[in-house]
Amino acid sequence: MNGLMRIRRLLCHPPAEIVRRVAAFVLRNWARLRLQARDRFLPTFGSQVPVQPLQRLLPPLTAEMLAPWRQALAIDAARIRAHRFDLLGAWNVCPDLGCQPAGLEGHRYNAPATTEINPSNRRHGARLRRLISPGYQSIDWQLDLRSGYRWSVTTPSAQIRYGHLPGVDIKLPWELARMQHAPRLALAAAAHRLAGEIEMSEALRVEFQDQVLDFISANPPRFGVNWACTMDVAIRVANLLLAHDIFVAVGMGFAPGFDTEFRRSVQAHGRHIVTHLEWFPHLRSNHYLSNVAGLLFVAAYLAASSESDAWLVLAANELGKEMFQQFQADGSNFEASTSYHRLSAELVLFPVALAHRIGARLEALDLSILERLDGSGPGLLPAQRSVPARWALHSQEALHQLARMAGFSRAITRPDGQVVQVGDNDSGRFFKLTPDARPDAPWSDGHAVLIDCVAQLCKGDRPLPASLDAWVINALAGDLGEGEGAPAIEPLAAFHAFDDFGLYVYRRPSLWLSVRCGQVGQLGNGGHAHNDQLSLEACFAGEPFVLDPGTYLYTPLPEQRNAFRSTRAHATLSAAPGEQSGWLEGATGLFGLCRVATSRVIQATPEGFVGEHEGFAAPHRRSVAIRDDGFEVIDECRAAARELAFPLSPRVQAQQQEEGGWLLSSGGIRVRLEVSGGRSTLEEGAFSSGYGCKSETRVIRVRDIPERCVWSMRLLETVHG
Repeated sequence: MNGLMRIRRLLCHPPAEIVRRVAAFVLRNWARLRLQARDRFLPTFGSQVPVQPLQRLLPPLTAEMLAPWRQALAIDAARIRAHRFDLLGAWNVCPDLGCQPAGLEGHRYNAPATTEINPSNRRHGARLRRLISPGYQSIDWQLDLRSGYRWSVTTPSAQIRYGHLPGVDIKLPWELARMQHAPRLALAAAAHRLAGEIEMSEALRVEFQDQVLDFISANPPRFGVNWACTMDVAIRVANLLLAHDIFVAVGMGFAPGFDTEFRRSVQAHGRHIVTHLEWFPHLRSNHYLSNVAGLLFVAAYLAASSESDAWLVLAANELGKEMFQQFQADGSNFEASTSYHRLSAELVLFPVALAHRIGARLEALDLSILERLDGSGPGLLPAQRSVPARWALHSQEALHQLARMAGFSRAITRPDGQVVQVGDNDSGRFFKLTPDARPDAPWSDGHAVLIDCVAQLCKGDRPLPASLDAWVINALAGDLGEGEGAPAIEPLAAFHAFDDFGLYVYRRPSLWLSVRCGQVGQLGNGGHAHNDQLSLEACFAGEPFVLDPGTYLYTPLPEQRNAFRSTRAHATLSAAPGEQSGWLEGATGLFGLCRVATSRVIQATPEGFVGEHEGFAAPHRRSVAIRDDGFEVIDECRAAARELAFPLSPRVQAQQQEEGGWLLSSGGIRVRLEVSGGRSTLEEGAFSSGYGCKSETRVIRVRDIPERCVWSMRLLETVHG
């Protein structure tokens, strides 16, 4: 974001808020400049090393626990050893130094590979590299694996730029450096170890050790792309700590030199997080949740000290507050995105499990210990951090809140196992513990793992865990939630109304339908919302027919970002002036909406839905009547340039029949779409199942529709075999 755009956005606020923000900006930049001046001459790896070993929090793992995933873990581990990763739509890529990415939609960059870090850190970096095994191939941690663009590791992280060059995606190096493959590598080593295959388990332990040393040595704190976003720093350290604990849980230790540097890095991660919290007084999001979730892991695994105890209390208290502020009464997340709902829920789920494990340590501490925090750098102000959470992170009420989150995820899951896409989808996760070893496995952004994990925490009548994530949750949390009063996830019903989120779900034997109508999230900022008011997703006989187009990308291609979140991309009506809500031009407008359309639900019952919004020159009202074999819709709008869009699932074939009628078929299912009035055409479209993924599809567009347009979709027949 350039300076002029920052000033324009600043001037939108009241005078008192402008003064507060300017003062905070000055203080942040003064602290940053002081730190950067110091970092030019002194190493940033950290001069102190925690003396005590890391805590062991996982109980001993068993062969029974890992048996169902042993083969998948072995295949996955072989790919990790070969440095083959699936990263946000970049499949089976090898980020070793010297690799040549193919480019993104015609944008390709060539930059020389280098491991040369800034002068003040070179001596310690060289010492770290001497601990790496001979023959290990270094990873290019600063590389965008799609475009080939490489950030400089000698650039202070606070000065890292992104969104300024076409095709360049900073999320690629960030995703790799989250190290979410590390716990799976550890689980594979544990499976081999418990099966008596010691040689292979040792090889995987060495690979983990080498990759960690490679990362630490090539990414000194506060330099390069991988310390630019506190969220990714926090997710990385949580994954590294869990992986380390998995190795230890099956009796696998590490060389003293590695253990020393690992503890040093864990402490450096914690200090970076606590001095770079993404906390803001009026709006906090999944970024802040990840900050305090990662900090909780750091504090829990470090031995008790005045510093780690203060971090522990801060993180637990903030998570206890945020899980009730960022999640609404109906269980949904406040960012108006079903995919960010999963990410944020995971950022609460694992800390809740961890808090139960260390409950005695938490209860022995109180908020007064926060006076030990020096408050340096940007982050939570003393007045805010002293406010206690209403509910403790390891309370029964926290489990009930998790059950509500999982209930939302269960209700919005389509018959094909995927969730309805509302708002942005960056495919973000906290942990990715369950491998899928099939190289041709379809992209899955379903919430089944989240639901499984919450079911295990809530106990009650539950099946055996269906995911490794849930096994780890059980192991991490220990015995909790049993007995009277244990929360339960709400069962599926014929109708679910999520008024806080603005999503309404209908289930019939042959029909699944969702209707979107509600707030744009983030307290009106709309940073992850799309122009999807009154849009639909529809499945017939379990097969998706009409789908939300998804997200595709963020900053690399702004025109694609805006196209995927536009009104015309969704299964709703568009009319003059074109967009339901607006956005600022350029990079400034990529994560926010302005001129936000007012929407309201007039009626939502098991039999149907009526809602409207005022985003066009005249209001648009949509009425939906649910039938046994489909549904009927009446769209009413007096604005000019009216048209309907039906973005189809990539599997759907469309054949135009008489005027206004279409025969849609997919997987042996045939559906009739009929629209009264207007001109229908079948056009090329795009569908994104997850971040970085784009596939061709078709969109039926009906232009010049009447002010009152009636249309319907109805199941014709199901042909199996």
